[in-house]
Amino acid sequence: MIHRIIQNKTANIHYLFHKNESSNELIIFLHGAYADHTSFDGQKEAFTSHYNVVFIDLLGHGLSNVFTMKDRIDSTPEQLKRIMDLEKFEKAHIIGVSLGSLLAQYFALKYPDSVSSIVAIGGYNINDNNEEINKAQKESIKKCLWLALTSMNKFRHFVADQAVHNPENKRLYYQMAQQFIRKSFVGMTGLNKIICERKDILCNYSLLILCGELDIDLAKNAALLWHQNTPGSKFQLIPDAGHTANMDNPTFFNQLVLDFLP
Repeated sequence: MIHRIIQNKTANIHYLFHKNESSNELIIFLHGAYADHTSFDGQKEAFTSHYNVVFIDLLGHGLSNVFTMKDRIDSTPEQLKRIMDLEKFEKAHIIGVSLGSLLAQYFALKYPDSVSSIVAIGGYNINDNNEEINKAQKESIKKCLWLALTSMNKFRHFVADQAVHNPENKRLYYQMAQQFIRKSFVGMTGLNKIICERKDILCNYSLLILCGELDIDLAKNAALLWHQNTPGSKFQLIPDAGHTANMDNPTFFNQLVLDFLP
């Protein structure tokens, strides 16, 4: 696994790249909010055995720190395309969790010819009218900001409790959130460009929509509605798993996704 950094005037984006000489397929893993690439530790062995793989720290997360007020999470598609060009891949399978699933769709919107498939965990269609979800997210972000202003420790415990079900995974998520600092919130303001009602958007890639069985009803209903409105998509609940289902039930998740991918 090679640690690489792509640089521009405002940010350094860190990622790990695994080269698999027996495969021409690339998978890019996009983690959820406040976490980092280590949320996919349960996937590394299973997927690097078969594919070329990129594990990225999204802007403001992990080692990819926010440097200026110009840094925004909606710059992710350009960063992913740059990584693909550097590693010499024209297309990729994108596996995204929560925030990562939204960014995966936004990448497909910006670079439709660069996406072979998307696996979305705990996500929803960014192009729909998501009024109910947006309202719930605003309330959650408001609470996160309030907690972060009063105590980053309380904030990190809160997001860990929301993200995973297993107690050990809560501890791991809390550790990942240590690198998400107050300044990191600046980058999250780019979400309003990503989540926007758009008409006549075609899904020209294979789509697997997943949701943890123990996630909240709003998330499960949104994922199911996305599936019902997207012809050819596949849908599956992950048993014994919360919002970040790949962490809570990696064995079930890994086999399901490997069966889906070519």
